[in-house]
Amino acid sequence: MHDERLREALAPLAIPRWPFDGAALIREASDDGERVDVHVVRDWAWLGTARDEGELALLLEAPPRPAFDVDVTKLLLRTWAKRRSAFVRVHAPASARESIPA
Repeated sequence: MHDERLREALAPLAIPRWPFDGAALIREASDDGERVDVHVVRDWAWLGTARDEGELALLLEAPPRPAFDVDVTKLLLRTWAKRRSAFVRVHAPASARESIPA
């Protein structure tokens, strides 16, 4: 009975299941539009930022190494709640990607 009450009390704090099978990308353009950064995330963890196709390929080909960071997770969850469309599912292996998504 205690365990059930504890589960119920902690439920609002639970981190939802990652909505993708693998990594996702979040595109971020500078205010002047001259620079585009692509953040690679997986399992509510930031894996790195790519500024060109080569960096993106390296991040996508690297073995998954998500490290839990509560602040990053909170930021990603807020972004997900406000703009799910900001997350772009990675469909193809990195070698098949031709460019950073627009």
